[in-house]
Amino acid sequence: MPEALELLKGSKERYREFITQCLVYARDRGVTIGFENAGRDPRSYPSDVEELKFLLYDLEGAKMTFDVGHAHLAARRAGGKATGFVIAGQIKEMRKHIAHVHVHDNHGKTDDHLPPGDGEIDFRPIVDAIKDIGYNGLLIAELWNPKKIFETGKRGLEKLKRLFRIT
Repeated sequence: MPEALELLKGSKERYREFITQCLVYARDRGVTIGFENAGRDPRSYPSDVEELKFLLYDLEGAKMTFDVGHAHLAARRAGGKATGFVIAGQIKEMRKHIAHVHVHDNHGKTDDHLPPGDGEIDFRPIVDAIKDIGYNGLLIAELWNPKKIFETGKRGLEKLKRLFRIT
């Protein structure tokens, strides 16, 4: 076990060095890099908002792609039930770092990429938090249903418009 922990520590250090170099390269070219909260798998790094927070706070120019569905999976894995409020709190905490928001739903076990409302996420506090922080970036509907591509996309967009009261 100590060998595995040492290997993990070294991997995180190399990852940090690599993204530091990427951020310099991106900054020189006027590009923003948004690191996504992986959330769906604890073996991913950074696996959740808490791990990602420590990178973002230390790395100049680093931004976040906040993935609502992944945040829900991480919160459920941690034993959370009312994850909408947990996610809303994370959005408020990370407000200065959020570059994009991925919106999709799931049932708390796998990364289903369902239209909002088709899973178990309570989007009301999340929508309120996004509005409260004055977010005006992209809301990206990340949906997946290869058997009903157009129907899923259309339904997901309609649900997203209703949630955010977009006309």
